This record gives sequence, C-alpha cells and structure tokens, in this order.
Amino acid sequence: MTEVKDRVGNVTRHRYEQLVAQAKELIAQVARAQFTLGDMALDLFTDRGSPCTGSDLR
Repeated sequence: MTEVKDRVGNVTRHRYEQLVAQAKELIAQVARAQFTLGDMALDLFTDRGSPCTGSDLR
C-alpha cells in the first residue's frame, strides 16, 4: 500500500512547490545579473583602441 504524503517538512506539498518555483526564479535573476555585470565590466575594461587609465575610472 502506498501512502501519499501531503506535507514536505512543515509545509503542504503545494506550498513546497511554490517555494521551490520562487527559489528557482531568484537563482535565475542572480545569474542574469551576474552575466549583465560581467558584460558591463568588459565594456569598461576592454581595450577598444584607447588606453584605460586610472583617471578614466573617476
């Protein structure tokens, strides 16, 4: 006989699935932000014909 579990830890199965979906979306947002910041850094520090000096950063 199989018993269907209605709870995962202290929350219902439905709430657990909601929390997992929210966590996955937050992780995706962080990944997108990291790639965007990396692209921005490349624009700032990649030599595109003009030297980057310390005074350029101020």
